[in-house]
Amino acid sequence: MPHRRRAARRHAPRHQAPRSGPPLLALLTLCGCAGDKAEEAAGAARWLIPSQDLGAPVIDDAQDAVFADGEAAYFAAAQVVPGLDWGAPAFELPDSLWALAQGEQIADIGSCPYSDRTDTGERWSSDCRSRGGYEWRGGLETSEETVGGLVLRRIDYDLHIEADVASPSFAALHIEGAVVFAYPTEEGELKDGGQANVRVSLEGLWAQQRADDPRESGWSDWAALGRWERQATGLELEGHGRVGGIGGFGVAASGLGLDTGCPGMPDGRIALNGVQALTLDFDASGACASCAALHIDGAPAGQACAPLP
Repeated sequence: MPHRRRAARRHAPRHQAPRSGPPLLALLTLCGCAGDKAEEAAGAARWLIPSQDLGAPVIDDAQDAVFADGEAAYFAAAQVVPGLDWGAPAFELPDSLWALAQGEQIADIGSCPYSDRTDTGERWSSDCRSRGGYEWRGGLETSEETVGGLVLRRIDYDLHIEADVASPSFAALHIEGAVVFAYPTEEGELKDGGQANVRVSLEGLWAQQRADDPRESGWSDWAALGRWERQATGLELEGHGRVGGIGGFGVAASGLGLDTGCPGMPDGRIALNGVQALTLDFDASGACASCAALHIDGAPAGQACAPLP
């Protein structure tokens, strides 16, 4: 990692209930055995949000990630674990970049791209060139519905933007796939959650600012496939992530405490499975240091800490 970035405050989600939230598919193999059926039932009981059909996976489930050190492991986890790092919006990354793309120097809102209402939401279309010198193709569509006590906000992306200007805000942005955010209509065991099947490629954002930031590489080839829920007992997460410069990896957490009052310091375990199997064990009762005890293939391997500037 080129630099270490201090986690100074928790990233605040852009969406508030009942507007949006995000994502990870549990990949189950069924054989019809009694034991497998019991395991399937237990898995279904774990999730409070019904599984969503988000189309064909935008990435494969290759676990080829190589974590160079503990800092790389923390950085990778922060890109796909909601609430771990304020600077990494996890499954809200596509929506955050869509907001960035609507900036005055990038888009001509109302014409490039332009929008129209649908029965359930809004559709943004392009295939145009903005006055600021950005070539737009494709777009996105949002929809919202209330089902079984849940507000489901879905965003389908097929968005491609490339800069054709001397000093752009970024060189290129591509987002493909879908994300569903879910919020309960009443207070209860579920706080929020969702599913994702989405891929992002962002180039040149920090390079244009001459800033050495690991997200320049990390978000050049970022993807999330799976589901997550913030329940009263903690974060439930299961799926597959991909981070540029590191690779693809499985990710899971159960009962991970996020409301610890310590930025970048949850309470519990995050498991990452790449070329090696890693666990990051956070203990929020100790120092507020944005660090976890790291184990690689079951053996102690020091600490995994948030990158600092």
